[in-house]
Amino acid sequence: ELLRKSRLLKAVLNCVFDNGGYIAAMCAAPKVLAEHGFLDGRRATWYPGIELDSPGIVRENEPVVVDGRIITSQGPGTAMPFALMLVQALCGEAKAQEIAVGLLTPWPLPKPPRA
Repeated sequence: ELLRKSRLLKAVLNCVFDNGGYIAAMCAAPKVLAEHGFLDGRRATWYPGIELDSPGIVRENEPVVVDGRIITSQGPGTAMPFALMLVQALCGEAKAQEIAVGLLTPWPLPKPPRA
């Protein structure tokens, strides 16, 4: 709740994003990004029990969603694919694959089956 209302956090996020950086959030944290307008018109994911009342956000039921320089993830169980997507964004596909192989994690990340 405090982060959602923080002007300082909004200023830091704006500075990072305006200077070409990535913003990443998982679990309930995408709610903070939504509150500060970073998810407007974007695809995102977050913890299944969290409600976001923001009509401009397209919710994807995926472990990790990358939309431009915004990376979101559903929760603690998706931490590994989330981390590997961050590595890919910051260091490239080859480095993400190298780390995934060392961790015995499939790469590229498999898409979950659709119901």
